[in-house]
Amino acid sequence: MTGVAPLGVSMRLRLSPPACASACCPSLPGVGGGGYRRDRAGDVLAERCAARATENPPTPVASRELSRGNTMQTERLDMGKRKTPEERADEERRYARASAASSDDEFEPFFTDPNQAIRNVAALNPNASAAVLDRFADDRFWSVRIAVAEHPSTTRETLLRLLETDPRRRGVVHHAARERLEAEGVRFDDDDGGIVAE
Repeated sequence: MTGVAPLGVSMRLRLSPPACASACCPSLPGVGGGGYRRDRAGDVLAERCAARATENPPTPVASRELSRGNTMQTERLDMGKRKTPEERADEERRYARASAASSDDEFEPFFTDPNQAIRNVAALNPNASAAVLDRFADDRFWSVRIAVAEHPSTTRETLLRLLETDPRRRGVVHHAARERLEAEGVRFDDDDGGIVAE
């Protein structure tokens, strides 16, 4: 979250401590002894009931503090929502199907799965074919592309596609693909990183 503070007003973002922090971690600064800041109305951001600790862990909440002299205003913004038990069960089912997929048709729903961890598990699946891995090489999540670079079924053409020609854009995916190609006997030029011999 970004924002522009008016002249003379400083802004900073911080994560609020979890609801059960004073019960489990009283030594954390601003947690033990009622060290929460007061918001504009003067209400104290109170500790939540200990029974709440047995529920889902609290969603991280960002606080934006605007200070003017000696007064402090705190706004709380939810950064996400908790998953329902049904959503968690659905993710576990998709995760299990991604781990157990064995044909190209069974991999199809995972190319567009919204959960990047599930796409990563599908790319790590030892049953993934070269065609499946070639499609996962276009994933927007870098860890999926690294899984493709390290998978033994990945073709040389797919590995070459993972290389970056611009040195400024070379990251972990480029280096994982290059390491795999070097292990297969491909030599690279030390100056510009181009292929010398295959």
